[in-house]
Amino acid sequence: MKKALALLGVTATLAVGTSASAQVVWEDNFDSYETGSAIDGQGGWEPWEGSTLVSTVSDTQARSAPNSIEITGADDLVRQYTDYTTGVYAYTAWQYIPGEGSGAISFILLNNYPAAANPDWSVATTMD
Repeated sequence: MKKALALLGVTATLAVGTSASAQVVWEDNFDSYETGSAIDGQGGWEPWEGSTLVSTVSDTQARSAPNSIEITGADDLVRQYTDYTTGVYAYTAWQYIPGEGSGAISFILLNNYPAAANPDWSVATTMD
């Protein structure tokens, strides 16, 4: 998958009852990780199945200081949520895409992973 530079911060929210009573059940702004470290293996993050590319914790741009994730080139980053199988969820993700970026950047939510096991791309949004 062709990608340009993207910096990502993620929050997931579980809606309980009405949207007015939603509570945060998981979030990650990457600020607790060491700047410059590989995110793979930290906080439940992993590379795309079979990939050897590594996304790094960066302080170049951040929605909340100091960190975000830098995803470059053909890199992909996966976070599985095995504890959330029923209910209604709101998922928010922030991406910084620099003006000099080229190619396409996708944000994808799958409801079946790994990809080799009949993936179902529930949401696929591409920015180019």
